[in-house]
Amino acid sequence: MPASDLSKLRLSVPMTETSGEMYTELSVGGNTVTGSPAEILTAVEAAVDDCNPDILVCSTSQTIPTLYEMATSAGIEDFTLSRWSDVGYQQLASRSTYSSYGRVGHSPARYNVPGRAIIDESNTFFYGKTNLDGVLDLVSRSKKPIQELAWTRSCGSWTRGCRDV
Repeated sequence: MPASDLSKLRLSVPMTETSGEMYTELSVGGNTVTGSPAEILTAVEAAVDDCNPDILVCSTSQTIPTLYEMATSAGIEDFTLSRWSDVGYQQLASRSTYSSYGRVGHSPARYNVPGRAIIDESNTFFYGKTNLDGVLDLVSRSKKPIQELAWTRSCGSWTRGCRDV
């Protein structure tokens, strides 16, 4: 459990932007930024530097690699969301399709930014139903990392009584 309150920064991409390889619009901490990749990346870096968030709340996990790809395309070599300037992001799992109890589901790719937890709003049940306080309560009960619990699709496998959180 964290010893103090956690800071978070929300990065939200409009649905119309999610199919492209570059963003022309991105909401950073509630402020909409439009323009060139360099302008968007500058706004993201400024917000990350200013807030120094413990958690990046992304509307989709694909935001992370897309921002890094935009930086590469724009020739920005030192772009990072990590707390360590020499480390970028890591892909933890590829996207996949699965079948469970006769239903077909999709699991998006999962990413890690060293020094920060990522919450993918498009791939979380628990965060969407309880917010960060509920996730932290479950962290205290299960001893699982915040980022892993935010991926949770249901409560049953983690702890008893979490529906009451």
